[in-house]
Amino acid sequence: MSLIKGAVTVVSGASSGIGAATASRLAAMGANVVLLARNEDKLKQSARACFSIVSTRGAVGAQ
Repeated sequence: MSLIKGAVTVVSGASSGIGAATASRLAAMGANVVLLARNEDKLKQSARACFSIVSTRGAVGAQ
């Protein structure tokens, strides 16, 4: 059992680069990911990518 699954995680700089990759990986591991960034458009893209990962895995409660 993963310690990450179900945990609430906060990723700063989640709109690109390492932050976006970290957010995606945490979402894939089952974490509830809070994304923070300065660029709203890129942040929305990153959030959609995380949501896509979660919804393809069949997670419940993804928003």
